[in-house]
Amino acid sequence: MALNKSIISSPRALGAFIHDARIERNITQESLATLAGVSRSWLIGVEQGKRQRAELDKILNVLEALDINLVLERQPAKQTLAPEPNASQNPVATLAPSDDITNMLKNSVPNFGQASGITQALNRQNQKNKTGNFSE
Repeated sequence: MALNKSIISSPRALGAFIHDARIERNITQESLATLAGVSRSWLIGVEQGKRQRAELDKILNVLEALDINLVLERQPAKQTLAPEPNASQNPVATLAPSDDITNMLKNSVPNFGQASGITQALNRQNQKNKTGNFSE
């Protein structure tokens, strides 16, 4: 038997997969619902992708009733993260933009890398508070 793999990225895609598997096995919604211990209306909602927050245990019961294995696979990271110094003590990583991206932003975004007007005003206020100079 050939393996049929699908990448599921939404409730609608999961519902379509379950629907197609049910049809391939010539099982009615009522029969599958009974086998999985769910209501037919619940199953209809899942198959139509309308149950955005369907209970995982019920989904797993439906998949088991259809002899479908759930396999999770990690994908490579989509962003390049540069570890901070002392990364072994600090598990947080920061995004390190390349010089090309930084230069592109500097050339295309007005005031890129400069403090906003609000930040500048707050910095002036903080400086006044530190020096005790409250006059404008």
